[in-house]
Amino acid sequence: NILRLNPIRQSGASSLVRRVFFRNQKQALDPKYILLLGETGSGKSTFVNSFANWFYGVNEDDEFRFKVVDEPVATTAAEKTKSTTQIITVYVLTRTINGQKETVCLIDTPGFRDTGGYQQDELLSDALAELLLNPDVNIGSPFSLHAVAFIVKGSMSKITDAERYVFNR
Repeated sequence: NILRLNPIRQSGASSLVRRVFFRNQKQALDPKYILLLGETGSGKSTFVNSFANWFYGVNEDDEFRFKVVDEPVATTAAEKTKSTTQIITVYVLTRTINGQKETVCLIDTPGFRDTGGYQQDELLSDALAELLLNPDVNIGSPFSLHAVAFIVKGSMSKITDAERYVFNR
């Protein structure tokens, strides 16, 4: 069974960045920020769903899974090369373990190299720069980036030209 994990609220200071909150709890004082990068179709949004299940304690033998990101099923070749994520989305996940609050903010980005071409990639690069250089406006407070996860397709055995392009952005 798939259970939709509905956000309690959403906010966005710009048309390029939005924040999505999933628990009605105050954030921890030291949230961890993880930036997800990769080309279109690499699995960034799938990673967000998997991470949320791990974070909220869903086990392998449980009969349900949480779904945070709705991923429409692509049926045409054109849809398969178009990024599911259209704007930078910060998923704010908060839990309490042993009386301690933990918050992880996953920054899900649209895929590079989709059908929008290099112009779309430029807009994404500009939006990422804006997010990182002006966190008060875009996130709501200053933050430190704790990790950058470069998501690649599991079937790939070596770096492709498209992935090299993303690295160099």
